[in-house]
Amino acid sequence: MEAAVVISLDLANSVFRVHGVDAAGKVVVQGHLTAWAVVIVFREAAFVLFGN
Repeated sequence: MEAAVVISLDLANSVFRVHGVDAAGKVVVQGHLTAWAVVIVFREAAFVLFGN
């Protein structure tokens, strides 16, 4: 799996939706995360551009 370079995180609910694409625009991350899982995942993530 390629690393995501842009990650969008929907913070509107208690379960967050995450969507990430690589440099070519191909989806590489998609799904739902709890608040605690967001902390764990992004603590380990490489530097990326965050947007919404």
